[in-house]
Amino acid sequence: MYLTRRFSLFTFIFLLCFWAKAQKFTATTTAKDVVERQEFEVEFKIENNRIVDFSPPDFSPAIISGGPYTGQRSTNINGVKTTSQTYTYVLFYPEPGKYTIPPGKIVIGNNVVKSTPININVFKAENKSVSKDEILYMKSELSDSSVYVGQQIFIDQYVFFGNMRIFSPTLQKGFAVDQFILHDIKSVQQSTATQKMIDGKMLNTALIGRLSATPLRSGDMNIPEMFFNINVEDDSGPRRSRFRKNYTKRIIKLDPFPIKIKPLPEGAPPSFTGAVGRLNVTSTLSKGTPQVGKEILVTLEMMGNGLIDQVTAPKWVQEGFEIYDPKLLNEEQGEQNGELVFRKFYQYIVVPLEGGKKRLEVPYAYFDTDKEEYVEKVSKSTLLNIKGDASILADATTKDIQNIDSVGGNKWYEQLWFWGIIVALAAALIFYLNNRKPKEEVVEITEEEAALLVAKRQLAGAKSILDSGNTGKYWETLESSLRIYLEEKIGIGTTQYSMERVESFWAEKKYPSEQLQGYKSMIEKINLARYAGQSIDDMQDLYKVAEQWIVQAEKL
Repeated sequence: MYLTRRFSLFTFIFLLCFWAKAQKFTATTTAKDVVERQEFEVEFKIENNRIVDFSPPDFSPAIISGGPYTGQRSTNINGVKTTSQTYTYVLFYPEPGKYTIPPGKIVIGNNVVKSTPININVFKAENKSVSKDEILYMKSELSDSSVYVGQQIFIDQYVFFGNMRIFSPTLQKGFAVDQFILHDIKSVQQSTATQKMIDGKMLNTALIGRLSATPLRSGDMNIPEMFFNINVEDDSGPRRSRFRKNYTKRIIKLDPFPIKIKPLPEGAPPSFTGAVGRLNVTSTLSKGTPQVGKEILVTLEMMGNGLIDQVTAPKWVQEGFEIYDPKLLNEEQGEQNGELVFRKFYQYIVVPLEGGKKRLEVPYAYFDTDKEEYVEKVSKSTLLNIKGDASILADATTKDIQNIDSVGGNKWYEQLWFWGIIVALAAALIFYLNNRKPKEEVVEITEEEAALLVAKRQLAGAKSILDSGNTGKYWETLESSLRIYLEEKIGIGTTQYSMERVESFWAEKKYPSEQLQGYKSMIEKINLARYAGQSIDDMQDLYKVAEQWIVQAEKL
């Protein structure tokens, strides 16, 4: 009995040691010292066990930029078979500091095994990296120093480097977009490096990227800080293979820099489309013979540079024609010659009101940033020979009655038109007597209800888009509705709009500053949401906030 117990205990200890040796769960990293936003890998490796329940740790505040990438490997050396399974994550930290990656976990049977934690030191990124007399830094250049709201400007990024080989510089995403709309211009290819003498040293320099930046508001702004990931050839260690060279990743930061944005000047013409930069407009007409009272379809093609969202169809009023509000048919945004360009197609319904020869031309205006003034033009005019005259618009029944009158009796009470009037009056009297309603009591609504009606009417366009589920234009429509209401509330013109002027007019009205702060907060959330993407719940929540803001503003 005693020997049996000793044998059982020995067997248990032996199996425990064998299991502990056979089952290995480790965590490793490619770098423990990194700079902010520099990517590195963390690998969790499980050896000699294929079927496990793996749970990764909570990596926050680190951001996962890749993975998990899984892999399996099996080896057989001298009859000893080993297997391994790996889980690899690509991470980076957005801020400097000292961080700890917690252990990962695996479950084997009823046992939980943890990996060891990993300590990471994250240093502040700089705009210059110096190693072994090798210089590497970046610099930005702005395309224009005099900038207006809505004007497309370009931020060109140049890299300067010494005795080294660099490749694959990439801009890391995640920079702030609350003051600018930024687009990475993909069509700008990396240029061939040239040499320049800078501070007594011969350096290589090359254009590696371009950003299109469109300011949303006037005033003092900041081009946000940006981070670039650059691969640098490294000859310090053995090569991976004959054909693959070693390289290290460097993070170079471009510091933010200030820029002053001017509001568009006053005096915009009625046909101003909102375009800032260049604009060309052409119009085409539907086929057929133009006639008085018959619809003509006019398609307008607008081509220019800059943001597509800020451009709308021109207001078109022309004597001799009834012109209905246009419908957006299609829109396209793309890149051409290193800048953002757009095309928008609108369709108008036009009804001639009188006959004869008339020219049909669409007026439009835009703000020319080179001339720094509004430019008014008209699309290529089309000469129409409109058939018919205004009498065509008369009611056909009236014409028939007139024709019959001409062959009727001579006395007035024998004329058909007289009896036609009598019959019409009798029918109208009968209809009135049958459909009249008792006088309704007038009910007065409260101030709150009246304010809510104003809010719903002002935001009707945004609400219609939200209810339809086609939310592509929701944020633009909501912002426009709020801005128009604010302009009318404080008596400021659209072309005068800037936050500085709004604050000045608001103060003159002696309205509470808290209400204006609420407006600023909404606009900031809208601008972030337009390009970051939001759920339908977020859209509904902000609509309710906007509705209540107008209700409170109506009480001022």
